[in-house]
Amino acid sequence: MMSDSTGSCFGRTWKRATSSSKPIPPSRAWRRPEISRQISCCYDANFDVIAAATLRAAASHPEFGPVVRGMSSDQLEQERQRSRENIRRAVAGEWLHYEGDLRMQGTVYARMGVSFAGWYDLVRGFQHHIVPLLVAQYGDDRERLVRALNGMQGFLDRAMVIIGQQYVTTKEDLAAEHRELARQSEERYRSLFDGSPVPMWVYDRQTLKFLAVNRAAVDHYGFSESEFLTMTIDQIRPPESPSSRRACSAKRATSRSAACRW
Repeated sequence: MMSDSTGSCFGRTWKRATSSSKPIPPSRAWRRPEISRQISCCYDANFDVIAAATLRAAASHPEFGPVVRGMSSDQLEQERQRSRENIRRAVAGEWLHYEGDLRMQGTVYARMGVSFAGWYDLVRGFQHHIVPLLVAQYGDDRERLVRALNGMQGFLDRAMVIIGQQYVTTKEDLAAEHRELARQSEERYRSLFDGSPVPMWVYDRQTLKFLAVNRAAVDHYGFSESEFLTMTIDQIRPPESPSSRRACSAKRATSRSAACRW
């Protein structure tokens, strides 16, 4: 399945551990060895066809395309073979390694900004190719075919649950990181603002009311901070036409380079 091969080489660039994540139990259908063998046999026998078709779909995808095109032919082949081995082991019941790789992919693509819907595009492409193969192989035995299709769906559902959990967790972590960066940035600018020896203030361009003032402004003009917040900038300037100050404020609002004499 291409969702394994496209992400794993990038996944190794991220060192975040995912081993503490709770394993996802297999579905009831997937626990039956006979069903696992049926799907594995079909997948293995048609691996080259399925892998090539999935790779083409990924390469033409608007989100996965740049990732695939950024890999060399050697990297693609290495990842293709690694993907095959991972899925073989998962089919045989050794899910831990494959699950760790899926979680790493969820982390990497969440950080790269790839949408979760993009994963479903690849999964649908994979299903589009493997379902007819299962039908061709087990179509003469309806019961075996139904079990194989259900088992395949259980395999894909489990894989998507694992990726989805990690994807959501990573997005939540990213949101928390962005909030923390914003808080730190605000603290830095607030420190520069408060510590400046030059009187500084922030005001509303529409009402001209003060929104914040620094200590230098308090010391220079003699008003307390709470008093400033009840005033407008008109009240600290020399007598002149308030309308001209409003016009100047409006001019500043529409032009970064506009300068006014205060």
